[in-house]
Amino acid sequence: MSTSTYTTDRIIQEMQADVEYYYVIRKNDGEWVPIIRPFIKTKEGSSGEFITANWFKAHIPKSLEYAILKINTEYTTTRSKSVKTTFKILDYIEKISNCSGDINTLDFVIMSQQFNNDYLKTIESRLTEKLGKENTDTTSLHITMPNKRGTFGMTFGLRKGERPCMYCPCFDLYP
Repeated sequence: MSTSTYTTDRIIQEMQADVEYYYVIRKNDGEWVPIIRPFIKTKEGSSGEFITANWFKAHIPKSLEYAILKINTEYTTTRSKSVKTTFKILDYIEKISNCSGDINTLDFVIMSQQFNNDYLKTIESRLTEKLGKENTDTTSLHITMPNKRGTFGMTFGLRKGERPCMYCPCFDLYP
């Protein structure tokens, strides 16, 4: 398994080439699960986002770990690209699962982060408090979290009478 540390400049250069970025998550220390839809690249390729909750929306778990994977897309047809990309993502998930150290050292991981139960409970409490103060049926918070290579953002929402959700992840790499 090859590992290397990427510089932010190198990651940004690759974002402008034939590269796509995918979001994978692991809830409650379970299995890694891919979202088979690439991030939309924005800001000259130095950031990406999911623009709709239809692409990713889940109840807030007890713990959460995410990773953003870099996938080279040097394929000739759309079908070939889709199939090969899916297999590449599954191969990368296996490598992440078998990694005994920091997954950020893997050359295809551009950023990752873990959120424990206390942090996620704080977000749920903030949503509940905000919903009460606003006296509406729904409320949301967008949380931006810095890491070594940039920032990762997620929107958290709460609808009266329902469990809190998280949706629309995004990232931005430091220049």
